[in-house]
Amino acid sequence: MKRDLQVRSVAEAYLEQLAARGVDVLFGNAGTDFPPLIEAYARARRSGARVPRPLLVPHENVAVGMAYGYRLLTGRAQAVMVHVGLGTANAVCGLFNAYRQNVPMLFTAGRTPWTESRVPGARNNYINWAQEQFDQAGMVREFMKWDYELRHPEQLESVVDRALALAQSTPKGPVYLVLPREVLAMDCAAGTNATQTTLAAASEPHPDPQALARAAAILAAARRPLLITADAGRSAAAWDALARFAERHAVPVVQYRPRFASLPTDHPMHCGYDPAALLKDADAVFVLDCDVPWIPEHAAPRPEAKIVHLGADPLYARYPMRGFRADLAVTGDAAAILSGLLPAAVAPGAEERRARAAALRAQSARMADTPPASMSNRWVTHCIDRVRDQDTLVFNEYSLVLEELTVTRHNTYFAQPGRRAGLGDGRGPGRQAGASSPPASPPWATAPTCSAIPRPSISFRARRTCRC
Repeated sequence: MKRDLQVRSVAEAYLEQLAARGVDVLFGNAGTDFPPLIEAYARARRSGARVPRPLLVPHENVAVGMAYGYRLLTGRAQAVMVHVGLGTANAVCGLFNAYRQNVPMLFTAGRTPWTESRVPGARNNYINWAQEQFDQAGMVREFMKWDYELRHPEQLESVVDRALALAQSTPKGPVYLVLPREVLAMDCAAGTNATQTTLAAASEPHPDPQALARAAAILAAARRPLLITADAGRSAAAWDALARFAERHAVPVVQYRPRFASLPTDHPMHCGYDPAALLKDADAVFVLDCDVPWIPEHAAPRPEAKIVHLGADPLYARYPMRGFRADLAVTGDAAAILSGLLPAAVAPGAEERRARAAALRAQSARMADTPPASMSNRWVTHCIDRVRDQDTLVFNEYSLVLEELTVTRHNTYFAQPGRRAGLGDGRGPGRQAGASSPPASPPWATAPTCSAIPRPSISFRARRTCRC
């Protein structure tokens, strides 16, 4: 289906296309490259055109955090725009985490005008010369799935649709689109534009049946299997599938440095957050969506143990060095892999494994309610857990002690992979922005938010800049 676009600039067509593709909010930190977009917003207000809601965020890293939080809670990728290469540089910490956590995002920046005069959008300020870079995208290319610079109005629909499709194709992640001021200011003749994307995102990867059968055979032969994960709880389907899998096969589950809670803390096979105790005598280790399953200097599996890596990118191709042994690597969506392994024969020793899991859980009993002699992160976490309800959204940048947290609902605990601090103040307000956008009244819209942020991160997060 096509519809007429009676627009006068590329900026107007761009905003209307974003809205048509499901982008609800444009998180922005404006500079001299924004005038065509500001004019486009003014015209949209007069004409009633549907465009993303503009949300001014006075620091770029917080803007990224807000788009990040919006996506985590709504499932919908959003857009960020910053000022040329300088704004891009301010956003690097947030982009690092978004990339490592596979958060899709359309991250855009203006570009110092190419032309020095005589063209709409040409240079008109002394800073336009000093701010230009030879390769503006170079500083973030390692943290992007794709980058491109819009060069002509005729490209607009294809470029934006490609950017959004790649961002939302597994493994998901941010993409970088540079928007030169001259191009945004160009005339865009009245014409037609697709109301739906011209480029669909790729479907989720499905595990190879033969590889899955080999993994099932390893599982069926193991008396002491162990599953280690960090990110399996990214989707509700995987959260449910892991609970069923661990219960049926009596497989202990350790969430090592989790970025998403993957298993309810009251599940009988939930065995904490440190694999060392179980790893030393496991005869089969299943590493599911986990980049670092153990620290080799501290613990390692037995030489004869079978090691199976599972996930959308089981070997983490974008990590320069990652040498964890893999006897088998199975590519696929976590929920599909777990569902495929569920019918496998249950290995002998299931009751023994259940008993050992129960013993481990008993050993890691929580603190008593009596205050200790001195303050500690663990005691603070214990107190937070006592007063929060299970709908509270927890964003943990570093400080919370997971053994003291109760997590029984999907999508209520989030952490970050790269320890690039400063996103906590953005992700909570990003969640609030999502709550005020359609669809109306999602279940988390009124849930309280708890952000645990270590003191040193104040230099990253620009605390006072987050107002929405």
